[in-house]
Amino acid sequence: MSESNKEPANKSAEEQTEETEAKQKTDARPQKSGGNAPRMLVGLLIGVGILGGSAYAAWHFWKTRPEARQFKPPRKPLKVEFAELKQVDFPVVIPSQGRVKSRAVSGIVPEVAGRIVRVAHAFREGGFFKQDEALLWLDDRNYRIAIKEANATVRQLQVKLRLEQINRASYANAVALAKANLSKAEAALELEKARQSAAIANLRRLNALTQSSPLARNEPQIKEANATVQSAMAELTKAQADLEQRPDQMEADLRAQIDAAKARLARTLTDLERTVVRAPSFPGRIADKTADVGQHVTPSTTLARAIAVDYAEVRLPVPSSLVGHLDSPDPIIDAGGNSSQPSGTKTRVDINATIGGREHGWTGEIERTEARVNQSSQQNFVIARVPNPYGRSPALKDGQFVRARIHGRPIKNVFIIPRRAVRRGDFVLMIDEEKRLRRWRLISLWRDEQTVIARQVEGEDGQVRDLKEDEVLCLTNVDFAANGDKVDDGTSPPQKKSPKGP
Repeated sequence: MSESNKEPANKSAEEQTEETEAKQKTDARPQKSGGNAPRMLVGLLIGVGILGGSAYAAWHFWKTRPEARQFKPPRKPLKVEFAELKQVDFPVVIPSQGRVKSRAVSGIVPEVAGRIVRVAHAFREGGFFKQDEALLWLDDRNYRIAIKEANATVRQLQVKLRLEQINRASYANAVALAKANLSKAEAALELEKARQSAAIANLRRLNALTQSSPLARNEPQIKEANATVQSAMAELTKAQADLEQRPDQMEADLRAQIDAAKARLARTLTDLERTVVRAPSFPGRIADKTADVGQHVTPSTTLARAIAVDYAEVRLPVPSSLVGHLDSPDPIIDAGGNSSQPSGTKTRVDINATIGGREHGWTGEIERTEARVNQSSQQNFVIARVPNPYGRSPALKDGQFVRARIHGRPIKNVFIIPRRAVRRGDFVLMIDEEKRLRRWRLISLWRDEQTVIARQVEGEDGQVRDLKEDEVLCLTNVDFAANGDKVDDGTSPPQKKSPKGP
């Protein structure tokens, strides 16, 4: 502080000291009684003035003090690791997990009642069977007897039908004979009429018609011929009625009885075939059984439970945010219920399981998706199909817990950012051509435990730009890094560098 600045403060202090001493001398003089109060007030004011002056002097000295020089040591460039970005197609792999289940579970139930007399070697817990293979045999003696009885009934009814057909033929012959007799009677009537005409003509020529007898005029013969015709017509009508009514009804009844008997025979033959209990219409395995030789079973008895072994299914959860990376196997259904099949692209699934302390793998594909989304977790479920789960050892058994890696559609033309280079808030540090750090926030398209996938970054001012080939990414975790900090990557500046930050 300069001397000119100090003088006013020093003079003020000296003047205050002289005033204080003069005051003290004045106070020492004898005063009249009753003048103590004004003297005390003056002393108090003088004390306050001294304190105020001292405080002002101290404040003035502090305010006008010279600033101390600060020493800033030069900052060395930070040594960092770096990587140059390359544009690639990123293969999307969605991790999931689930339990294996058979694609079909079926109960083995007999269709007829009977006693089990024999079982196949495959009919045991854990036994494998082929499609429609015979597994059990029931006692079939009653069914064979029923078949013989049904055959006898059919033959008996067929004999009756043949007899009725013969009777019908006889009635037809009677109709034909009646028609022949009628034709013969009508011909005889016509002949008698001709004779009568000739006789009358001859009598007229002889002028003896009036005196002639009925016999001469051939009238009795005409009457007899008419009677014969009427009798023949009556016989024909009766024969036709007999042919149309009675035989036809009986034949229809017999044919209906024969049809019913044949149906009973066919059902009995089917029941005989059903005494052999067969496997379902898929290759499978017996999961458990509840029947064996000697047991009497009914059509409602479940003898065993079988599971399919041609392929297995795994129900896998997939977050809704990742479903868009999968090729949907489901058809597209319009409002009219018409469907169009999706493209032939199949989504591959790698299945892994730890069995006996060792890792084993299988390959499958997504077959379909479930109809509903889980309301609590908002996850979709896809069904993976694994063919031939028992084709090698160890087998992929029903109920086995597995891990899955679902291969979705690759993300085209992106940059893979190592997870260790990503800071909180998805910020990364890029190195520009001057080897200075620039902060950018990733606009991520995909992330997992190892990587973050992006095409663009956003600056601190909100500006968005595309990432480019050979931009330099800082891999070292630099605490409290700021835009513009100098770095040392141990190399000369690359030809292509990240642009400066905002």
